[in-house]
Amino acid sequence: MNAVPKLRFKDDDGSDFPDWEEVALSEIAERSTEKNKDLELTLVLTNSAVQGVVVQTEYFDKSIANEANISGYYKVRKSDFVYNPRISSLAPVGPISQNMKGDGIMSPLYTVFRVGEPYQRFLNVYFKSSVWFDYMRSIANQGARHDRMNITTSDFMALPIDLPCSREREKIALFLSSVDKKIDLLRQKKNALELYKKGLMQKIFSQEIRFKGDDGSDFPEWEEVALGDVLRERKEYSEKNKGYPHISLTVEGVVPKSERYDRDFLVKDDDTKKYKVTRQGDICYNPANLKFGVIDVNRWGDGIFSPIYVTFEAKGASLDYVGYLVRHSSFINKVRKFEQGTVYERQAVHPEHFVQAIINLPCLLEQQKIASFLSAIDSKIQKTSAQIEQMETFKKGLLQQMFI
Repeated sequence: MNAVPKLRFKDDDGSDFPDWEEVALSEIAERSTEKNKDLELTLVLTNSAVQGVVVQTEYFDKSIANEANISGYYKVRKSDFVYNPRISSLAPVGPISQNMKGDGIMSPLYTVFRVGEPYQRFLNVYFKSSVWFDYMRSIANQGARHDRMNITTSDFMALPIDLPCSREREKIALFLSSVDKKIDLLRQKKNALELYKKGLMQKIFSQEIRFKGDDGSDFPEWEEVALGDVLRERKEYSEKNKGYPHISLTVEGVVPKSERYDRDFLVKDDDTKKYKVTRQGDICYNPANLKFGVIDVNRWGDGIFSPIYVTFEAKGASLDYVGYLVRHSSFINKVRKFEQGTVYERQAVHPEHFVQAIINLPCLLEQQKIASFLSAIDSKIQKTSAQIEQMETFKKGLLQQMFI
């Protein structure tokens, strides 16, 4: 590739390091094809473009019918690199990850390769750079889908690497490690705030923690009511292109429709299809994905989404309070008792059953105090998330200058 970095390091005496040398990946890496024949490894790993190498989900484990299915899996040792031959043009990072989870096994669809310790830290950074990812995409074979490309293992191992000398590799790795440490500290802060909030919500909704009025007086006891007493289902529909933006409901909440979630091409007569209308301030949920926490307040604005979603407007209660209540795990576990369906993935909580759930409701003033208190914690979490995003953008900029 012969990349000339814009940002170079100098040696301790101020002298310039030598020019980077182009080598084939196979010169510093060795492919591993060690199979799990003796079945002594049970930790199943997967390679995600977003999360890297992670422990596989319970659902995947259930899909392994017997031990014979994993006898052909590759053994993956800690610090091995894993390459996913299918490159997504939509992926935010490259398809290569270093396994930091420990020894495990991985589908033979992936390519496992090992490099010596002197190269590991540098390559872990290098494989995340856009110059590497863009180069891979430029030589990949286009797949049947527009967002899927492939590079064969032999072509992959022959790819060129722009390699600095060992001293400059060390300086690059140390510098970026300090940036990663700051990002990790911010993530730890965010996780701590989220755990703090989770613990407080548990105590608040169990009434272990109570609030008082501005004059110090006690609020009335909470009342038992059906959820239908504070929520009313919105049954409003619209065709596409009638002035409403197309949006999605995901685990992140109500978000603009993106290419990732766009399946309109699968829908016949899309122009005449009736979509569900949701308005800002509605509470929305996916009946089949409630188990995964797909329920939230629509903070985005008026729009249309799939008619499989359910949307409610709040009545006679604080929207913010009800929003916190319905997203809490204790509430979700309660309404999941109404799930119907024989296939786990399709079990759903229908709206007529959803509103039958009994909740403990404080008076309006205490609802508002609870919501305001939790909102203040959310503001701290959002501020920390913004700091993480800023640091990651800063790191991305550094990577651009270091490898281009």
